[in-house]
This record gives sequence, structure tokens and C-alpha cells, in this order.
Amino acid sequence: MSNILLANGEKSMLPTTKIPSFIVQLFTRLFKSDSTTTPLSRHITGIVAIFSMWGIYNYVIRNVYRKIFTKESLQIPTPKGKLPYFGHFFQIINTIPSLKFDEFHRQYGPILQLTMGVKPWIVIGDKYIANDILKSKGAVTSGRPYHLFLFKYHTLGARGPTFTNPDKRWKKVRSEVQEILAPKNIDSICSTIEQEATRFCNLLCNWTREHPNTGIDIVKDSRLVSLNIIMQTCFGRTIESPEDPLFNAIIDLIDTTMKWGGPESNVLGFLPLFRKMIDFFNQSEKKMADFIEQKRNPIINQLIQESLEADTPCFVKEMDKVKDEQGFEYDDILATMFSMLNAGGDTTAVTISWAFVTLCHHRDTQRKIQQEIDTFIKKYNRFPTFKERDQFPFMISTQKECFRYRPANHIALPHESTKDFEYNGCFIPKGTTILSNTYSMSHNTSYYEYPDQFMPERFIDDPAPFYTSVNSDIEKRHHFAFGWGRRVCPGIYLAEVSLFHVWVRVFASTTIEPPLDNMGKPIYPNLNAYYNGGIVVKPLEKANLRFVERTDRIQYNS
Repeated sequence: MSNILLANGEKSMLPTTKIPSFIVQLFTRLFKSDSTTTPLSRHITGIVAIFSMWGIYNYVIRNVYRKIFTKESLQIPTPKGKLPYFGHFFQIINTIPSLKFDEFHRQYGPILQLTMGVKPWIVIGDKYIANDILKSKGAVTSGRPYHLFLFKYHTLGARGPTFTNPDKRWKKVRSEVQEILAPKNIDSICSTIEQEATRFCNLLCNWTREHPNTGIDIVKDSRLVSLNIIMQTCFGRTIESPEDPLFNAIIDLIDTTMKWGGPESNVLGFLPLFRKMIDFFNQSEKKMADFIEQKRNPIINQLIQESLEADTPCFVKEMDKVKDEQGFEYDDILATMFSMLNAGGDTTAVTISWAFVTLCHHRDTQRKIQQEIDTFIKKYNRFPTFKERDQFPFMISTQKECFRYRPANHIALPHESTKDFEYNGCFIPKGTTILSNTYSMSHNTSYYEYPDQFMPERFIDDPAPFYTSVNSDIEKRHHFAFGWGRRVCPGIYLAEVSLFHVWVRVFASTTIEPPLDNMGKPIYPNLNAYYNGGIVVKPLEKANLRFVERTDRIQYNS
């Protein structure tokens, strides 16, 4: 039984939609072996029985019982097409979820109530509602929903800073992560970030010279700079080339984790009655366990051990120093290091990719950015530092518009309610997954004029850095992929510093142009073509661009 808030403020003891135990027991028994039935007939009988009984139960309880014995409760809108037991599962599973949610938002409003199998979801497409629920009510909305791969395998049993619930261990780990990613520590490695940005720019130029028509796969190769920056932070080392076997091995680990970590990949968690059947056919859990034990852990173990033996300061050593004091185990260090690689090595790269794919279409915007950078170099005979970012208002505004126009994370990492709570007269029970639909917020007509248009000047009067604005008054917040409340990404400053130095060097040296066909005509990348990477959404995998060296670039004495 569950308390449901009624329109008059009273509560009704209305049975929840949780599967009744007698149905579960019947279904379980049907799948047990006996001598009189074949496995196929038991499966068919079980499926027919469960759907029939669940349909009757759902209809009686949710319609007849409510009409006779209760008053209607206030409801968050629910999109049509919900099926018994499966809910909206089949409407979401084979799509890019954020785009389907955006379609629902346009039809039903800024907050939605869905179910993915047995799991209740709240999806939010408005920054004010997200702020109310995920920040103001953060004491009860900062959990993480159970995800089979992320909880059981990726985090080695709910360890690390990202995909774990906010318990004491999480707070200690997050505190260490926040310390290592604090602005003062990132400023201390700025020379490394600048070197990586320069190497990345040289790579883009060299590859374009070698492949003057096809250019470079920006999605793949932008990962070198973002991965190296986080590698330096965590392990005190970098990777020389995208051809390095270690680079490709880590990218494979990240890609697999991002894909399996997406909400649409959690089939076994959404449909527990079918867990054994599904796992029997595709061996999901075995594949997950083999991936972690045989592929991921050996690589991360080697990086950790090499870092502990080297002389270079890094995050691994900092965590190792305090492990006894903080009660950390080795698995806490391993899970944290890979979470850092996963978050820092992919989202920044995808953000760079989307920005450059977008700017390929806007040569005039590139020229204005180049003029700002050229003016600085002429005056100071050097590249700028991040602390001088206020001298680049147009470039900063364009960065923010790229971030809004095509965000890397269409959906911020999910939250879960850890207690029952009420929002605007609506009852939301404990265990509800709460999703912030970054894509819809970034294209919301309530606070963006012509949101589907790319307008670089949109943020010209908003110079505040991301790491400041994400915690400011909600009226001033314009970007949402970094999360909310207690789960705000601790790596915002590192990401923003990295983007600044990459942009400065790329536009000081090159102009971004599309690849050419056999007739020499430009082939502009499709900005409406998405590749679902699970947790991130990328441009199409082969989003090639040419980085043509500027003949008018400003030379300076380094």
C-alpha cells in the first residue's frame, strides 16, 4: 500500500503498481523444471499467464478501485502508449531517449511521469523544475538509481564518485576528487594542459596535410587531448599518439562503459521478471563480468601500479596516501580512477567534436574568434592564459552557444529519490528515477529565443565561467549537462580550462573546413545526425573535418 496525495491534501491508501507477490511466485514456478512440460511450453504458458493476470490486476486496481473508494490524486502527465508491466519501455528502447522525451515534452509539458518496465521515472525538461527537485530537494533526490552494469560491475559494488549513492564512503571519495580538481590544483598543471592543446592542434594540421580532402575524424582524435589531460591528472603520464595501443585500449574501455551505462541498456533492471530468460539468451551478465575482470581491471591496475612507482605527483598517489585514514580499499581507488577517465576522457572530447562540427558551418563566426585571438597575440606576443579569458567575449559566448546548441550529454546523470516527497502537490515515491533532460532544457523556448538556431552572440553579456554559473541563481544558469545540486560534476573547471586552451590554439592556427568529395565540393556534416553513445550523444562516428592552416596566422616569439 502507498500513500497517494489527493487534490484536497488528504492521503489515500491506494495500492501501488508493484507486481503482487502471488503473480511473481506463479511466474517463478512456471519456469521451474518438471517432467510433464517442455521448456518452450513453460515459457509460453508463463508469458501468457503473467500478461493476463497483470492486465486484470492493473485494470481493477488502477480503475475500478480508485473510482469506487478514492478521490483522484494530482498527477504528473503520463504519455500515451504505456503497456502493462513494460510501461513505456518499447517507446524508448530503440531511440535516442532525449529526443523521444523532447517529443513528449512538447505534447505533455515540462515534467513527465513514465515507467520503464517496473521502474517509475520522472523526466524534467525545464530548468526551474529541475532546480526545485534536484537542488532545493537535494536531501532526498541525490541518490543514484540501480543500474545492473554500473552498480554491480563498473563500480565494483557501488564504489567511486559517480554511480553510487551518497553514503559516507561516497562523501569521502567525492571530497578527494573535489580536492584534486580544485582550481588551485588545475592551475598548477596548466602548462601540461597547454602542451596537450598544442600537440592536438599540430596533430590536426599534420593529418589534414596528409589527407587534404578527407581530413581528420574529429570524434576519435579529439579524445587524445581530453584523455591526456585527465591521464596526467590521475596517473601523472600521457599518451603520445592516437596510434598508441594503450590509447585504443582505453578508448575501447570508455566506449563500452558509456554504451552499457546508458538507460536503454539496463534491460535486466527494468524487466526483472524476464532477467533470467534474457540473460540466458544473450549472456549479458557474463559479458559484463568478463569485460571488467579480463579487459578493464588489468589495464587500470597496470596504470595505478606504474603511477605509484613513478616520481610524478598524481591523484593515484594522493588517494593512496589517505587510504588508511579515510578507510579506502584498493577497489575504491580503481573504481575512482576509471570513473575519472570515463568522465574526463569522453565528455570533453565529445563537446569539442560537436563545437567544431558546428563551426565548420559558420566561417564568419570562426573569423571573429580568430580576430580576437590575433589581437591578443599581437599585443602580448604570446598565447593567453585562462585567467585572461575576459578579453575574448565573442569566443566565450560562442563556446557557450556550442555547448547549448549541441550538448554532449543529452540527459544529465540520473538521480533517484531516497524518500517519498511531494512536488507541487504531486506525490513522488521513494525509488523514483529522476532525469534532467538537458537537450529539452537547452532548446526551451521559455528562456531561449529561436533555440533551434545557432546564435553565437547569445551569451555575449554572460561572461561568467561555467564553474561559477552552475551554482549561481537559477535565472543565470544556462547550461545543464554538468548536473544538479549535490551531484554537480566536480571537473567543471578542468573541462573549461581545457576547452579554452584548445580553442585558442586551433583558431590561432587553422580554419575548420568540411571534407571534399571527388569533384572538390564540400561535404558539410549533418548537425541533425546523432550517434547514441549511451551516456553521451556524438556526431556521426565518421565526422571528418579539415583543419586548414591559416596563411595569415600571427607568428610570435615563444
